[in-house]
Amino acid sequence: MSRPARRGWVIAGVLLLGPVAAVRAQPPGGVPVGPAFNPYMNLLRRNNPTYLNYYGLVRPQLEFRQSIQGLRQDLGATQAQTQQLQGEAALPATGHSTSFMNSSRYFMTNAGGGMSRAGGRPGFGARPTPGGGGQVGQVGAASSGGAARTPTRR
Repeated sequence: MSRPARRGWVIAGVLLLGPVAAVRAQPPGGVPVGPAFNPYMNLLRRNNPTYLNYYGLVRPQLEFRQSIQGLRQDLGATQAQTQQLQGEAALPATGHSTSFMNSSRYFMTNAGGGMSRAGGRPGFGARPTPGGGGQVGQVGAASSGGAARTPTRR
């Protein structure tokens, strides 16, 4: 095949296959919700009188489907009301902030390291420096400008 003929076939193929619309597997309205079979088919069951088939099988199925339809309508109305309420002005958040594994209210720990920052009170497992001031330090270290003191044993 010559080069211009090949080019013509390619252009024809693109023009024919290019503007293809999307193909959908389901109808535009969704899957039909109707019954798989008519409940009145149960009237034709053998070995039972027709009135037993009607009152024992057909009527309960029809009532069940009506109740399911009512529940679907109620659910749709509830969802619409919920969306309407969410669209209105939202209230500010309430409550207090939380954190996972936070035990600072129950143990005297600040910053979770076992010792507090300078100027704070001693944390869990920390000893205050002799000489006071409320600062945490090692035993025997100078605190608040005073001379180093040896700790007294209890």
